[in-house]
Amino acid sequence: MNSYVKKINKTQVHKKQPSEKNHQRLISQFTDSGIFVWYSSNTKVNNYGSLMVHIVNNSNIKTFYIGFKKNKEWNVINSIGVNKKELGFFKKK
Repeated sequence: MNSYVKKINKTQVHKKQPSEKNHQRLISQFTDSGIFVWYSSNTKVNNYGSLMVHIVNNSNIKTFYIGFKKNKEWNVINSIGVNKKELGFFKKK
């Protein structure tokens, strides 16, 4: 049995508005259980990429960022909010 349920949220995640208003929009306003993923565009062309993830589980929120760069291979060049063991997952992919 599938434990995932699709939920339509009436609040828009992306909203055209001044940046200062975004500081009052918390990720927890959109769900109490979910994952939000943002990634950069033109990664292949730019040889740079980024991944930002917010994991919401009730009042617990884990956020992390990973920056990638390609020379011969893709490598993690910086990260925030994620440890080396967790980064190992991305290096293998």
